[in-house]
Order: sequence, then C-alpha cells, then structure tokens
Amino acid sequence: MRRPLRGEARPGTHDGGVVRDLVRIVGASRRGGENPMTRAPAAGLIPNEPADQGKESMSEESRNSGAQSQPAIQPFLDRDKLLQSIFRISALLTAPVGMDVVLKGILDEVVGAIGFDRGIIRLFDASPVIMGRSGLSAYGTSSLVDLMAARRMMPTANFRRTYFEGYRSFSGPVIRERLRPRHYACHGCPIACKQKSDGEIPEYETLSHFGALNENDDLESIIACNRICNENGMDTISAASTIACMAEIRGVRYTGHDLADKVSSILGDDAEAELLRLGSARLAAELGAPETSMSVKGLELPAYDPRGAYGMALAYGTSTRGGCHLRAYPIAHEILRKPVATDRFSFAGKARIIKLAEDLGAVVDSIGACKFAFLAASLEEYARGFAAVIGLPLSTQDLLHRGDAIYTLERRINMLRGFTRKDDMLPERFYREPGTAGPGIETPPIDMAVYEDALDRYYRIRGCDPDGIVTDERAKGPKTCAGR
Repeated sequence: MRRPLRGEARPGTHDGGVVRDLVRIVGASRRGGENPMTRAPAAGLIPNEPADQGKESMSEESRNSGAQSQPAIQPFLDRDKLLQSIFRISALLTAPVGMDVVLKGILDEVVGAIGFDRGIIRLFDASPVIMGRSGLSAYGTSSLVDLMAARRMMPTANFRRTYFEGYRSFSGPVIRERLRPRHYACHGCPIACKQKSDGEIPEYETLSHFGALNENDDLESIIACNRICNENGMDTISAASTIACMAEIRGVRYTGHDLADKVSSILGDDAEAELLRLGSARLAAELGAPETSMSVKGLELPAYDPRGAYGMALAYGTSTRGGCHLRAYPIAHEILRKPVATDRFSFAGKARIIKLAEDLGAVVDSIGACKFAFLAASLEEYARGFAAVIGLPLSTQDLLHRGDAIYTLERRINMLRGFTRKDDMLPERFYREPGTAGPGIETPPIDMAVYEDALDRYYRIRGCDPDGIVTDERAKGPKTCAGR
C-alpha cells in the first residue's frame, strides 16, 4: 500500500486536517505570520523587521547610547528540520487507528516549542547580565574585566597576585572607545557577545591572560597574540599560561611586541619552541620548577583566581578535563549572582552545587546549547524545547540524570587512566600564598583542610570512595564502563 502524501489522510484516520494544520502553523511561524493556534505573532520575529536581521545591523550610535531597541531574533529551533522530523515520525508510524491522536500530540509539541522560543527571549531580556547596559550584549565577555579586577581575583604575574593595575587598558569600555567594535552572534542567538573591529576582539580569558597574567597592558599586543593563536590552532589560555610560567622561572617579563613574538616563537623548530609546546606543567618540570605551573591535571587554569571564589576552586579540582571554568562555572552564582548569590569565600554547600552544575554542564554540552543562556534561562525551558525537537517526553530531571551518567562515566575513564584524589588538588601556591587585598577585601590562602573536607563531601555525593574513585556500585547505576 502506497504511503499517504504530506497532508493526505492515512487509511484508518479521520482526515489529513491535523497534518495540514501542522504545516500551516510551522509555515506561518517561519514566514513571520500569525500562529493560527494562538493568533499571536510567530515566535522570535519582530514586526516590520526582516527575519534574518541580526544584532550586527544595529547602528554603532544606538549601541553606544545604550538604546534598548530589540533586534530581530532568529528562532532557536530550526523549523525546517523540525517539520521534516515530524513527517519522518508520521511516516514510520504504521498503526491504522488513532493516527489523528498521535499527530495531535506532535502538534502540541510544536506549539510548545514555539512558546519555549518566546519564553527564552523574554528571560534574556529580563537579565542584566545578558542584556543590561554593562552586560554581555553590550561589551561581550570583556564586561568581566572590571568585575574581576574589582573583586581582586584577576590572575596576575602567573597567579602571584590577584590584581593588575593596568587592567583598564583592555577593559570593555576602553575597547569600545578605541576600537569601535561591531557585535555578531552564533546562528540564531540574540546575545551577540562576539566582537570584531579590524580583527577579532579577544574573549575575557584571553584579554586577562595575555594581559594581567603576563603583566602586559598593551591592548594591540593582546589582540595580536589572540590572532596568532587563532590562526594556528593554539589555545590562548594554555599559550599565555605557559609563557607566564616560563617568565616566572626565568625572572623576566614578556610584554608588548616581545609577548607577541614569544607566542609566534611557539611555531618555530628550535629548542625554545619545543619547550613552550610542552605546556606549562611539562615545561616547569623540565626546568626544575614544577610548582610554577598553575594547572590541574595538566590543564592550565583560566582567568578566575580560586582564592577569590571557593566554588571555582573546587570546580577546578573536580573537573574531569583539568583546570576548566566551563565544567561547572560557579562564577555565575559567586560573582554574577545567578541564579542566586552564594558566599564566594565559603565552601558551605558548594560540594552539592558543583556536582549539580557539572551534571547540568554535561547536558548543556550534549544538546548544543550556550552556557551564557543559563545566566537567564534554566534547564526547565530547554527541556521543553529539546523534548519538542526529538519527540520524547524528557523532563528536567530526566536530562539531569543523563548529565550525571555522563560525568560519572568521564570520572570513571579518568580513574582507569590512573587519576586519583591527588589529581583533584590545586597547585600549592593557592594554599600558601594570599592574593592581593583591596578596599574591604582580603584574599587569604585557601585552607587546605577545609578544601579537602569539601572534596570529601563532593566524593560522597558523586558516588566515589575517599580517594576519588567511582565505586563499582555507583558505576553500575548509570551503566557506565563497569565491565571494562
């Protein structure tokens, strides 16, 4: 029996009206018309503006004046692919009875996805961190420069200090004034946190590490270092950290053009280039000063000093990829106060917070969402959209359970490769040396005993033994590689 055409009644069903309504709704949302179910403008489109207009099209004058005109929004969901998926599902369903009920369910999912789209945008608009006049949409991630300096947690001189006097030279307002950058975005994103001038404007971590970490206040050389790394596939955090480590060992500073030349030298074929390509951990060991590598599990730490944010300290230690800020990103609640503020100089409650944030991060990475979106929205909103796209009724908790399974598997793999509790410890400097004090701010060394207590609590919550090893019983739960 031939397959019914799109919009045609399938044998055993009442008619093809449900499918035709589906086509009409999705088509209208793509064209910017009304949603026939709600009689509201289609999701993500602004009246009288073309659907493909992006934030970059805003005039520099309106951006600099802080104008709040809302750019047209590309829908978060690719509705062409969504529609194709729906028809593939309907084609695979062969039950001759009740097909109208099945398609009506799919239709409800589509309508839910459209509502999800608009809900996310409203949450973005309400978030000062994202859409505020000092937020990511205004300055990109360079908006963090002033904030980290004020909190006395900007890594300086290879983490020997936590404040750099010359930070204003690469701050967001100075970049805007000197370079007049235009903003652009990943596909469909209204935040547009990326910046370009004559070339790419570096992100916060790159600005800070080629700036403060190397005691360099020359913006042009920072941009040059970023360009060299991008063009040659080098990680800017690792490159800047390795050079800062070498500078400390040798008792020198590489700034301005010398710093850019040092980055270029990594591409060479001499002994110095081979040394720099080792990364800071192996370079420091090779030069007899392993304590100068500011890394965890061999990965260099990014631009948030852990002495100024204890959740960040714990997250650096427990990250399965080494010293990474994106596995849990406690800066959100310790500094940006999202979703709620926590005490940045306390480990209280941080073990559970970090564990849940790691699970969430694993989900966000898996579904291809942006972590910045979660400074305004939550997994509740994204679970609805994700369920609408894949056609499975997955809840927020369902996704978090899968995030837990992912992270447990990653930790299990690390264990099989020989990682233990000692690899979850920070460099000794953070337990011995204080950071830089400021007005009303003291940045003492981290109490190692308190850190280890937080690590013990994290292990219990994650399902590890006291040495950080995932227990066999825990490994069987999410069906990880227990049998390998």
